[in-house]
Amino acid sequence: MDYKVLAFDIDGTLTNSQKQIEVSTKESVRKAAEQGCTVAIATGRPIQGVREFANELNFHKINGYVIALNGGL
Repeated sequence: MDYKVLAFDIDGTLTNSQKQIEVSTKESVRKAAEQGCTVAIATGRPIQGVREFANELNFHKINGYVIALNGGL
């Protein structure tokens, strides 16, 4: 893989119009992490508004990162 870091916004990027992460998106994120890519969510939301998505993507297992509050946290 040529990419070292993938950072995603949440609304309309990581999630669909129902604010859900598609199974195919979860699989793609997992595969990228398995190939050595660092994965991050970058959003203006506070950490409480991101935790659910990070858990759903198993960030604790793939060493994912969260950039919250427009980079403030």
